[in-house]
Amino acid sequence: MGSAYVKNIVRTITRNFGRYMAIFAIIALGVGFFAGITQTKPAMIETADRYVKEYRLFDVRVLSTIGFTKEEAERAAELPGAAAAAGAVSRDFIFQDEQGNTGVLRAHSLAGGVNLPDLRAGRMPEASNEILLDARAFPESAIGTVIRVAEENDGETKAWFAHDAYVVTGLVRSAYYLNAERGTTTLGNGKLAGFAYLPEGGFVFDHYTELFVAMDHDHAIYSDEYNEAADAWRDEAKDFIGALVNGRYEREVAEARQRIDDARRELEEKMAEAEAELQDAKKKLDEALAELETGERQLAGAREQLAAKERELAETERALRLQLEQAAAAGDPSLAAPLQAFLAQVEAGKAELAAGRRELEARERQLADARREWADGMAEYEEGWRELEREREKAEAEIREAEDKLASFEPPEVYVLLRNTNTGYASFENDAGTVEGIGKVFPVFFFLIAALVCSTTMTRMVDDERTQIGTLRALGYGTAAIMGKYMIYSGSAAVLGCVAGYFVGIRLFPATIWQAYSILYGFADIAVVGNNVLLLLSLAVSLLCSVGTAWAACRHELGRMPAELIRPKAPPAGRRILLERAGFLWRRLKFLHKVSARNIFRFKKRLFMMILGIAGCTALVVTGFGLKDSITNIVDYQFDEIMHHDVSVTFAKPLAEEALDDLLADAEGVERRAVLLETSAEALRADGSGKNVYVIAVDDPGAFGAFVDLHRDGEAVPFPGPGEAAISEKLAEMIGAEIGGTVTFRYGDGKTATLKVSGIFENYVMHYAYMTADTFAQAFGEPYEPKTLYLMLEEGTDAYALASAIADRGDVAAVTIVEQFRRSVENTMERMNDVVLLVIASAGALAFIVLFNLTNINITERAREIATLKVLGFYRHETRSYVLRENLVLSLMGIAVGLPFGVLLHRFVMDQINIDIVSFEVTILPQSYLYSVLTVLAFTLAVNLLMDGRIERISMTESLKAME
Repeated sequence: MGSAYVKNIVRTITRNFGRYMAIFAIIALGVGFFAGITQTKPAMIETADRYVKEYRLFDVRVLSTIGFTKEEAERAAELPGAAAAAGAVSRDFIFQDEQGNTGVLRAHSLAGGVNLPDLRAGRMPEASNEILLDARAFPESAIGTVIRVAEENDGETKAWFAHDAYVVTGLVRSAYYLNAERGTTTLGNGKLAGFAYLPEGGFVFDHYTELFVAMDHDHAIYSDEYNEAADAWRDEAKDFIGALVNGRYEREVAEARQRIDDARRELEEKMAEAEAELQDAKKKLDEALAELETGERQLAGAREQLAAKERELAETERALRLQLEQAAAAGDPSLAAPLQAFLAQVEAGKAELAAGRRELEARERQLADARREWADGMAEYEEGWRELEREREKAEAEIREAEDKLASFEPPEVYVLLRNTNTGYASFENDAGTVEGIGKVFPVFFFLIAALVCSTTMTRMVDDERTQIGTLRALGYGTAAIMGKYMIYSGSAAVLGCVAGYFVGIRLFPATIWQAYSILYGFADIAVVGNNVLLLLSLAVSLLCSVGTAWAACRHELGRMPAELIRPKAPPAGRRILLERAGFLWRRLKFLHKVSARNIFRFKKRLFMMILGIAGCTALVVTGFGLKDSITNIVDYQFDEIMHHDVSVTFAKPLAEEALDDLLADAEGVERRAVLLETSAEALRADGSGKNVYVIAVDDPGAFGAFVDLHRDGEAVPFPGPGEAAISEKLAEMIGAEIGGTVTFRYGDGKTATLKVSGIFENYVMHYAYMTADTFAQAFGEPYEPKTLYLMLEEGTDAYALASAIADRGDVAAVTIVEQFRRSVENTMERMNDVVLLVIASAGALAFIVLFNLTNINITERAREIATLKVLGFYRHETRSYVLRENLVLSLMGIAVGLPFGVLLHRFVMDQINIDIVSFEVTILPQSYLYSVLTVLAFTLAVNLLMDGRIERISMTESLKAME
């Protein structure tokens, strides 16, 4: 019995292999789609998890207002649970390559053990003047070239770098930058061109600006376990590293206070010593003055004595000469001789007095010199006091400054940041969950249609083998054995289809979707992630759809007596259909058309199954084509309806009128131009998180309207007025902004500006905010210094030649050709087509399976009817049309039901797709409806062609077989 039973099951499978494969295919397709879509997010998360663990993306990032020392960076590794810790510095700078192109890079120091670079080409730096560049931003040809710290950098920025130029040794990706976003900067045009890594020796710094800690754990990223552990790490890091930093602060405060006290004590000692020296000098000066005054008094006395003697000698000389004259007059020679002797003595006295006067004059000169020396000494003494006072004041000012600086040296703030503050890491979870919306609804359709197919298949199979079931019952087989045969038939097909669909789906769907996301991520090959629970769930649903329908089909029939089962089931009673009551229409139908109409509407179960199956497939196909329209057409919307300029020029410095005139004089073919300020900022959500946005400020809004068309739903959006900003639609949705509300921008070093939202406009690529020049200057607190120029070219102008000529100018930082940017976006959107085509192909395959299975069942159950038609002399095309015409009509009815449902399904799916920097227009083009109809009809015709041979192979002798 066992062997015969097994043979019977095998024979049933081989004789009904088409139905068997239909169940296999429909289950494989449903499970493959369900498992593939469901496992896409886990696969993406697993890929990122492996990547961040391999390259040790930080778990904890610590900042402080006083930086970190090397010792503190080493001590950070002692944090409980830390696997590695490293201090790091980073600095934004304007670079210049060998071709003269400039941009802004964020240079990071290579932190040993944390945030390891993923080397994609070249080698790691070995010298302090070597550099690694962003593999996304630079081609491999950049290896070996020189990157310079441009002259446009200010002195503070240049002081951070040990060299003026660095040799590129390799290109890297980094777990610190998981996605394509590089962030904003206060330099250049406000946008980072990429990142770079330098050895620590490539920087000049006293303290690390940040600490990175990688914890020792096995938690999966984004998991509740990881988030809970991260919260604990944050608290521990704040306490541990905060203690280190506060300890240094206290030591530095104590040392500074000691230095101030030492300086004050040293000043007091120095002042006391200087005052003592000055007092000694004053004492000596006073003694010298006393001696000088004594000498001057003595000199005055000597001068008076000398003058008296001189007067006395003069009187004596006059008297003697008078006597001598009298003696000569008297003629007495004897009197003249003594008088001559006395005169000689007088002359000798005069000579002595002259010598005394000379001696006196010499003494006067000595005293005068002494007086001058004393005066100089006195002046020097007084200057010494003044200098002492100046030194005292200077020293006291320095001490007061040091005291004020110490008083303003507040206790350090320590900020502990987790991974979720990293833009790439935070965005990845959201983007990885984008496809979950598709996974919520599409598999439901597949499984419902699978249940429909299985139910139809097994119901018809049980009906076909009704006589065999009765015979088996008569032979003594139990209900369980007979029912088991059909349950094994459908269950085995379902199990094989489930296993095949599961393993193909978890590989095919994640890989295809990951390829579409490569524009944002693509940092590693997608991981294949299995899920035993998902496999068991898929198996359970598959068995429910197959075994459950087999049980339901058998249950009713097995309740009958064997004798009743052996006899053929009586055909249903004929009834008029509704169409027959419309006599004016019914009379005009051909005979075969009337037969087809009766067959369609009399068999309600087959009618509804066919319509539901085709409607579901049509809805899926419409959704697939709608996805394609919504995704790929954003390029036309963005660059044909919104942006109208052809070339964008960014200057290294604010654009002066002379430079603009000079540029336009050399640029031929320019029709219009607009000068504007373009910078990057973050638009803040209510929770404080931000989204990168390009802020555009213009001083001539009227002229700017020719370059960017602000509109929404076909209506123009007015340019914002003073204190207002207009923002793009996707940005408004993401931050929860509304017209009349406010939007807050974060820019620079954490500064914010809040403006009123005057309008929301359509925009499909990136996020933008527009405002006037005065609004920017007032709200952002920065001068309006435009560095960007938009150009609209005349018809036939070569944009590439013009851009090449402009780029050669020394004051031009970058030139962007909009057409080139457009092609880049088109290439990105075309990658999304892989996902769309996968959906369309799956829906098409589903439609084919449904049509094939239902048509196959239809032909099988009407084999005698078809054989009878052949006996009656119907031609081949008449016989074929008799059956397949019904397929076509039912397909058209299913399509009519499926089209509006597809619109609703498309809207639901689009609501689930959320890519950060892209906004999709929820639209289905008219031709897509046509393509959807033609796709389903094409599968209908394909099935009809396949079934044509099946109809031809039906033997006419079938009609002669007795029913009993």
